[in-house]
Amino acid sequence: MKDMKRDEKAQMHVLETVIAALLFFGAVQVGVQLMPDSASTTSADSLGVTGEDALRTLHNLDPGTANASDYYNSSLVYFVVTGRVSNITAYLNSTLDSTISYEIGCTIYPEGNSTTLFAMQKIVEASAVSHFSFFYSGKLYDIRLVLWREPRGVV
Repeated sequence: MKDMKRDEKAQMHVLETVIAALLFFGAVQVGVQLMPDSASTTSADSLGVTGEDALRTLHNLDPGTANASDYYNSSLVYFVVTGRVSNITAYLNSTLDSTISYEIGCTIYPEGNSTTLFAMQKIVEASAVSHFSFFYSGKLYDIRLVLWREPRGVV
């Protein structure tokens, strides 16, 4: 009779151990599912930095015109103010990796007019937005560059 009680206790310990293991693995599974996907976050962050670097570098390039100082010696300012969108896209196409698609737009304040200067195709979910702003002739120009990972092909 005494052995029977010991067997029942052993069975209960095994059952408790199995239930505890199932609860532990279930909790780990729920935790893994709730964690954000670090790969997409890192990718979006790196796209944002890539866009900011591209806009900043274009801004720092001398436009090579006789009146460059009128445009703060900035190719970005010169291209946007004079409407030379093809120069901006040529620069971005040569600078950005071919697996990155983009859309570039400009909002001019105080009017608040927002214009898409160049759009490639439909923007996908995992995108990053970079901004670059400058004053010119009493107006604030806000350049918006949206980047996402998708081969852009020939533009």
